[in-house]
Amino acid sequence: MNNRSTIHIELFLEPGCRGSSTVLNVVNTVAETLELDVQIWLRDRDAAEFMRRGVLICPATFIAGRLAFYGPITDEDIHAYLQKHKSNIFNTTGETV
Repeated sequence: MNNRSTIHIELFLEPGCRGSSTVLNVVNTVAETLELDVQIWLRDRDAAEFMRRGVLICPATFIAGRLAFYGPITDEDIHAYLQKHKSNIFNTTGETV
C-alpha cells in the first residue's frame, strides 16, 4: 500500500496499563497485516497532546483523525470500523481524509 492511501491510527496509552498493552498488541497485529500507519501517544510523555485531543480515558484509539474506540478492542472491531467508515476515511481519489 502506498503512503497516499495509508490509514493513520493513533493510540493514546497509559504506560503500565494492561488494557493499553493489549490494545497496542491488537493494533500492531492489524497494522502489520493491513499496512496501516500507527502513532503512539503516551500519557506521561505526551500530556499536551492528550489535553489537545481531549483524551481522558486510556486506551483511546483514533482512526483517520476520529475517535473510534475507548477501552479494549479486538482485531474484528478494527476491521468492522474500517468497513463501516470506509467512505468517510477515503475520498474519491483514494487518499485518506
